[in-house]
Amino acid sequence: MHFDFDRYSLRPEALRALDAAIRTLTDNPSLRVTIEGHTCNIGTAEYNLALGERRATSVRDYLVSRGISAERFTTVSYGGEYAPLNYGAVWFERSAGGFVKTAKRWAGAAHATDLVTWTMASGGWGSLFGGGGNAADMMDAVSSATLRTHQMQMVMWNMKDAQKQAVPDGEYVAVIEMSESRARDQAGPVIRIKFTKGPMAQTVMAPDEKSFTGVSLRYTP
Repeated sequence: MHFDFDRYSLRPEALRALDAAIRTLTDNPSLRVTIEGHTCNIGTAEYNLALGERRATSVRDYLVSRGISAERFTTVSYGGEYAPLNYGAVWFERSAGGFVKTAKRWAGAAHATDLVTWTMASGGWGSLFGGGGNAADMMDAVSSATLRTHQMQMVMWNMKDAQKQAVPDGEYVAVIEMSESRARDQAGPVIRIKFTKGPMAQTVMAPDEKSFTGVSLRYTP
């Protein structure tokens, strides 16, 4: 979609395109999107990078305002064996207990069993790597290789479980695990963010921790 020169507000035709994308995302929970903001080459590189970020944020915020859940955070090295290489996962649980859905996992096959908390919650990768994970959950999750550097992450959840059923209103927890070490040596850090699915919008800003900074979660009914 296109923006006016030096602007990041969404044009009417962009809103129509995003509304169509929202319908597609809602109907197809296995789909995930990467949002990138681009600019022309007029101006300094620093200015254009900031403008591109604002344009991407405008798109993200509109999707969230229409009921697509988003979670955003940045991982920070804790000096693990493989640092700065890192791998991790983001998933959702019921506050009272019970795994609901993996939203994102970044980990190569060599680290299949090193995400200790995620493996215990979800069942892990599956039989190929000695786990008993839910195949539907694994296919729906955004999956990528181990990252070479720590970076900001953004995760979106359409409020459906691994069976593609809408989850009921209630208390939920977003869980983030990141590791730089083999599981046999050191389990990676975990952060949990509680939120309520219901008629009211909610934004949760979690305090910075050693391995996670800038953690925010926004829910919009």
